[in-house]
Amino acid sequence: MNDALNEMRHRIQLYAYLTMFKTTNIRGQKANTCAHSALDYAEKKKQQAKDEYTVARAALEVLGPLLGKVGWDSQLWLLCDCDLRYMSDMLDGQTEGTHDLSWIWKMPGIMENSKEGLQDSLQVEWCKAHTCADQWQDEVTLLKEEMQRIKMFLEWEKYQWLQCDQQHACLRQRLTKRVPLLMQNGKQCCRGASWKLPQGYGTP
Repeated sequence: MNDALNEMRHRIQLYAYLTMFKTTNIRGQKANTCAHSALDYAEKKKQQAKDEYTVARAALEVLGPLLGKVGWDSQLWLLCDCDLRYMSDMLDGQTEGTHDLSWIWKMPGIMENSKEGLQDSLQVEWCKAHTCADQWQDEVTLLKEEMQRIKMFLEWEKYQWLQCDQQHACLRQRLTKRVPLLMQNGKQCCRGASWKLPQGYGTP
């Protein structure tokens, strides 16, 4: 089964490289026809490797108890079509932040696999994941700093409103004391003065 998985990983890599090369370099009907033929051949080989793995796993399910093989099914899972994807390929609904590798690229011992191109691909994906993690860490740091600044601003604004409230309270207190006095003075002025309209006021 490990040989079938290695062959399948190799075919998935080849299909991904051919697709990338076709998108970047291939132009014209004839060249595209040849590229499609190469992709169809790589897809056929990939499905053959999948069938070999499925048959070997089914045989191990039957013979495993007789041979004393236990625990193998926790590493060699059932293979679905969605598992046959390259490391950088994402399922529907996944993003760079939620992207997860297929289990075929995370098996124990894969780092010791010397298959041509596999280690380079793993290193590239590790670098991309590490860079993404660093970027998210920076985003978290900036977000914490922004929240701290917002908190400080809200505290300052609270202090300003309290100061305004105190000022208005002092103003209300002063007005409460002065309004009766002003009203009393106004009444005394009205009683002590005779108000008359000027002669001729309102005559056309």
